Amino acid sequence: MENQVMEKKKRKFNVVDLIFILLIVAVIVVVALKFVGGARQKTQSREFYVVLHSDDLPDTALSGFKVGDKVLDENEKVFGTITEFSTGDARIHGNNSEGLDVIGPREDFSSLDVTVKVSAVESDNFLTVSGKKYNNNASFTFICGKSKLWLRVSDITPVN
Repeated sequence: MENQVMEKKKRKFNVVDLIFILLIVAVIVVVALKFVGGARQKTQSREFYVVLHSDDLPDTALSGFKVGDKVLDENEKVFGTITEFSTGDARIHGNNSEGLDVIGPREDFSSLDVTVKVSAVESDNFLTVSGKKYNNNASFTFICGKSKLWLRVSDITPVN
């Protein structure tokens, strides 16, 4: 008779059960938000032309890339594709004999402007490309073709 009474006892709901249920619900919510958030970010992605600039690069670094090459960020993730580039005289800052800042040329160096077509998510103050944030006048390391360059973002324009 004692065995029959023990079999009929119901397990009571306690605090440990509540914490376990809440933990499972929290994990489900986090996973759902990650998938929904990622889908939302992909739908907001647009194309932009980003101009990358340097005042002075060795001329030997300029032969390592061409139009159509992929540009990678410093983590070797694809940043975009080169659509055009132009070179000019290098602009080097220095001091004259009076201690004033002067800008002059530098032999075997050139300035560079590389236009890159990127797919990015736009925010108020920056673009997010491959999970990294970029804004005007910020400098980054980029790999253009076979050249690794320190370039500054000088212009961001939406593709029409």
